[in-house]
Order: sequence, then structure tokens, then C-alpha cells
Amino acid sequence: MTAIEAARELYETRGAAMIRARFPDYEGRIAVGLAGEGSDCFGWDDEISHDHDYGPGFCLWLTEDDYAKIGSALNRAYDELLSDVAGPGRHSRLAQRRGARSIRDFYESILRLPVCENAFRLSEAQWLSLDTGAAAAATNGAVFRDVLGVFTEIRGVLAAYYPENVWRRKLIHTLHDFSQYGQSNYARCMARHDILTAGICRARAAEAALMLVFLLNRRHEPYYKWMRRAAGGLPRLAPVCGELDRIMALPEQSAAWEGYSYDAAKLNGRDAVETGFERVAALIVRELAAQGLVNNASTTFLDRIAVALAEENALKDKDKLVREIVLREWRQFDRVRNEGGRADCQDDWETFEIMRSSQFQAWDEPVLQSYLDDLNTAEARGWNLLTEKYARMMENTAPEEYAGIAGRLPRRSAQRLSWQEEIIGVHLDWNASMAARYPRFFGRGRPLRTAEDTPFATSSETYLRGELGSYSDETVRRYRDMVLRRKAAGENLVEQIARNQARRYGYASLEESEKSL
Repeated sequence: MTAIEAARELYETRGAAMIRARFPDYEGRIAVGLAGEGSDCFGWDDEISHDHDYGPGFCLWLTEDDYAKIGSALNRAYDELLSDVAGPGRHSRLAQRRGARSIRDFYESILRLPVCENAFRLSEAQWLSLDTGAAAAATNGAVFRDVLGVFTEIRGVLAAYYPENVWRRKLIHTLHDFSQYGQSNYARCMARHDILTAGICRARAAEAALMLVFLLNRRHEPYYKWMRRAAGGLPRLAPVCGELDRIMALPEQSAAWEGYSYDAAKLNGRDAVETGFERVAALIVRELAAQGLVNNASTTFLDRIAVALAEENALKDKDKLVREIVLREWRQFDRVRNEGGRADCQDDWETFEIMRSSQFQAWDEPVLQSYLDDLNTAEARGWNLLTEKYARMMENTAPEEYAGIAGRLPRRSAQRLSWQEEIIGVHLDWNASMAARYPRFFGRGRPLRTAEDTPFATSSETYLRGELGSYSDETVRRYRDMVLRRKAAGENLVEQIARNQARRYGYASLEESEKSL
């Protein structure tokens, strides 16, 4: 029997009866199984495993409240049950891993993270910092009984694997590591006849390749000494293990590098370790293609793939950020109360989404993040930034009404107002340039300057002054930095927004839109 099988038999033949007889009120509240640290909990115990921390037993998991009430008594009963089976030498570190424990203590001791029994969730930062060997240990073995379901629910959250964005970040990082050690630095070290460091590169590349096997199977890899054992049984990329076995058995062929002049741009010769890593890379690329992460014609240089995936990830992250901002703005826009009643545009989500998304997609991420913080802060204190924006426009469009509400708006410093006017000046120059190049497209929009405001049309200058006035000082500072940087680079933010709008309205380009209008 494996340890898991022996634990199940011991529970079913003796443990269940003990619990029923001595703790009948808790029989349906005690979870039972074998899981945690040790090869036996993975089902990989063998003769070598018996030399330490090995023996019969099972785990009993209770909620914090139940453990406080019966934990000590349950452990005494468990010890009595085990005494006939284990003999006098059983009191070792193994005793700390078996018997009664609180669910929280079990998971926290393995994960090194705070665990809430009734609402277990991990933040993105916690997922990123989570030791994958710990996650494997927390989800291995078997649960024989869990009527209450608390233990199994936490186990399920961990076993469901990383959220997609965390998984992609780990994948990108590990592709880079494999490529750096196995496809770049191993050869460089060999060219310098640095056998020791070349050996380190070979080992680290092999470890990264194994980690990629687990990542692409979406399984937590165990403690390092069990990675090869576990990877060989996974459905995807198992052949990588055989390739790595052969690579690690090879001697470094330093003689082949005698007299070799290293050229980083074009490697003129490869030793068997290098060619082995290239075979591993080809297998990994094939799996990446099968999962739709690269195309079939992609390079086998994994660092290049990592860079491409990182760029794609950045775009996805920005899309999510923009979407969140637009949704939060829409929620506040819906609550704006106008003197003349609800405006038609407050029921036109499609136009609102296109116009606002087109603007935000042209912004830098630090500005987007700061503005999202503004929206969140405003909501938390019951303030509406969209109402504030339109109120600030009234300084030009309805000065008498504005005088009655100005005192209720947040005060802005002279430095802040100076930044706003600097931004507006650059924007107006950009707008004027674009209006000259695309008169039909921009002729359908707002008038340009505040002097052109009417009761029925608010100029771009007035609108921008109102919008900037609703931002926090930090957002305005970041926005100004972005505008000045784009101006110095010869870019036009207004043009980027217009091109986004044209595409969203179905045109292939801004030029096509101009011709069609």
C-alpha cells in the first residue's frame, strides 16, 4: 500500500468508529484525509522515503471554533488509536503533520499566508508571491470525508490554479529564464571555458523547462526534488522530461570550444547540451502554438516569444483598465442631474463608450491608473466627478448660475491652474492642426475656443478645462507629463484619439472617414 491507501484503510477500519463513538456531535463536522508536506502525501513514497518522517496516520481538520472545543480531546483519542499501530517511535516531526488540526492552521502553516475559513480568496499580489511547492502540498493527497465542506472549498480555490493574468506573467517570466540560461548564457560561459557557471546555467535552464511543463499543464509544481517525478506523468509536454534527462547526463564538451571566438550574433557551433535545449524549446513552442499563444511559424528562441507575450499582456491590461474607467464614468454620468431634466446622451451608452474609450486608449497607463483612483475615491465619499466636470464648464457657459455653486467645488491651487492652462494650450494647437488637415471630421465636433461657446454648444477649450478641473492634482501632474512628452516626440494626442474614434465607427482609417463624410 501507499501511505494514502494505508491512511484511508486506517480511518475506515478504526478512525471512523472512534469519531462516531467519542465525538458523535461532531462526526459531520470533522474533515478527514491525508494531505500536506511529504512524499507520502503525493503518493510517491518508496523504500527510501521510510528513512525519516514516515509512518501510519491520517489528518483530522476542524474549524477554529470546533478545534477550540474538542481539538485537544480529539488528538488524545487519535493518539490512543494510533498507539497500537505505530509503536513507541512514532513521536517525530510526522506527529505534527497528522492528527487533529484547525483548517486555518493547516493551510497557513503551508502557504505562509493568512487564511479565512469562510471566505478564502487570494489577491493578485498573493497569487504572485505564492510558493508553488506550497500550493502543491496544500492540494495533494486525498480527502476521505468532508461533510461540512470548509476544508475542501479552500482546497478547491488553490487547485483551480492561477488566475489568467497571473498565469501569463509567470509563463512570460519562465520563458525568459529558460532562454537566458539555456539558449544564451550557457554558450557564452562555454566560450569562456567557465565550466562551473555553464553547469549552473544548464541546471537552471532544466529547472525552468520543468516549470514550463507545469505552467502549460496548469498544475502547481511540487518541491524541487519531486518535479521530475510529477512532470513525467502530466498529459502535456511529458517528452520534455526525457530530453532533460539526456541533457543533464551529458558532460560539458569544453574541448569543442577550444580556439572558438564567440560571436553573440551568430553562433558557429553548438555542443550536445545546446542542441538538446533547442529540442526542448521546439517542444515548448509546439505546445504554445497548440494553446493559441503563438503561431506555428514562431521562432524557437523563447525570449523573443516572452517579449511578444509581454507586449500582448500589456495591451490586455490596458484594455481592462480602460473598460473599468468607462464603466465607472458611465455610472456617475447616469446620476448627473441637469437643470432642464435628463439629457438624451445619458441614455446613449454606445456613443458614450466609443467616445470615452477612444480618449482613454490614447492615454498612458500611469495617467489611466491615477484617474481610476480619482473615480474610486469620489465614489467612496459620495462625490460625482462627472457632475463636477459639467459644473466647472458653467464658469464660461452659464456664469451667473456658476457663481451660485462655485463655493461648493474643490479649490484648485495656482500651480494646478497653471498646469491646466499649459495642457489646454498644447491641446488647442493639436486641435487646430487636426482641424486644418481633416476639416470634415473635426467640423462635426465641438467649436474650438471658449469664445465660441453658446447655450447649445460647448467648445473643446471649455470642455477640457472642466474635465481637467475635476481631476486630482496627481492625475493632472501625470497628464501634463504625458502631454509634454508627446509634444516633444512630435506626437499629437488629439490625432490618436481621432484615429481611435474612426476605427470604432467602422472606418479603416481617419483618412477614409474624412473622405466619407
